[in-house]
Amino acid sequence: MKVKQLIAILLMLLLLTACSANTDLDRPDEVGPSEQTSNMDASAAEPEDGAEKPTPPETATPEEAPDAELVETLLVTVVDNINGENTDDGVELVIYAYDEQSQAFRVIFKTPIGPYVYPANTVDFEHQIVYYASARPDETYDNLYSCDLKTGNVQRLTDGKNAFNDLLFADGTLYANVAREFCTTCQPARFDLDSQTFTYRNEADDDTWHHSFSYDDYADEFLILTCSDVEMRTHRVAAETHIRPKTISLIDATFENVTPLFFTEDFEICLTRRLNENTILMTTEPQMVSGKRTLKRLDITSQEVENVAIPGIQQVHMFYPSLDGNTLYFVGQAESKTIWNVYRYALDTQELTQLTFPKQPDRIIDIQITHQPCGPDFSHGCCVLEDEGLKNNLLDYALTECSVPQAKQRRRSPETD
Repeated sequence: MKVKQLIAILLMLLLLTACSANTDLDRPDEVGPSEQTSNMDASAAEPEDGAEKPTPPETATPEEAPDAELVETLLVTVVDNINGENTDDGVELVIYAYDEQSQAFRVIFKTPIGPYVYPANTVDFEHQIVYYASARPDETYDNLYSCDLKTGNVQRLTDGKNAFNDLLFADGTLYANVAREFCTTCQPARFDLDSQTFTYRNEADDDTWHHSFSYDDYADEFLILTCSDVEMRTHRVAAETHIRPKTISLIDATFENVTPLFFTEDFEICLTRRLNENTILMTTEPQMVSGKRTLKRLDITSQEVENVAIPGIQQVHMFYPSLDGNTLYFVGQAESKTIWNVYRYALDTQELTQLTFPKQPDRIIDIQITHQPCGPDFSHGCCVLEDEGLKNNLLDYALTECSVPQAKQRRRSPETD
């Protein structure tokens, strides 16, 4: 018995030693800095030629930040004149992704688009597919297209008369904010890639405008900004206040459950994004299409609203916050400037940097941050389509291999964890 007891004690000591050694290996995944946080740096508006490249700041992702293990990628949508001077020879959609290593934007996709198209787009990095709105030269409405970045193969996925405002790729599913045929207002819709059909929030509703549509990683739902088309056409709004009463809400992926968060008709809200657990940022104007577009911060709990001034910036047109809860990427106008540029801003230190493109874009259309199992690999070229996608001139392009075979499923509710 003594021998058996001695062996048991020795085995227990070995087990305790092994557990102690592994504890520190697990902790960085829980509280260490996120490798996926974009490293865009900051200085002032227009860097001088030959200026030293800014050093990326070291930022830690808070413990409570969701999906910290996913790759955070900054995408910017640009429309350029094909001839470099005017639209006489058409325009092209250019999608840039930010390369953290070189601290510069790199083109990942380029294609001619119809002259009347708003080029909403998103990228499924796991399957290496770009989804974008486009049209044939003779069309005045949008349809949904996809391009396989591995092969350059282009597919037209819809054949209707649509108007796209947003495209998002979340949890392995493609979502859109779109006005379908014979409708005026845009509404959230889920696209089935197999049947190539949309499921809308409410097909019978052509009154509710969805002015802003983004994925809220903190709530694992969509953040929406809505107003009534009928109400905005009333005499009170159209002739007196010039402010559309709007509501910020959360809506789940089924589009069935809506949670209102904030309502106002004191100012015009243009765009909303979640910054952290209790804060929503929004761009606002004093009235409809009137005055400079500025940034405000909403405390969800107290319902208090305050201005967010960015030193050196007179307007913030659109923006997307990082999951670190502190870094803001935005399209803005510097003081005494007329050109719109993309900037990175640290809310805590007020450090500002203009992010430069290989060439100055003709028009910056949109900015988006995605969180997926993998992101772009800039060691190769980009996918370039010609003649509205009918011909392909595909340069070698590769994406990082996904260590996760399928997109990580975000938590939906405490009950399903």
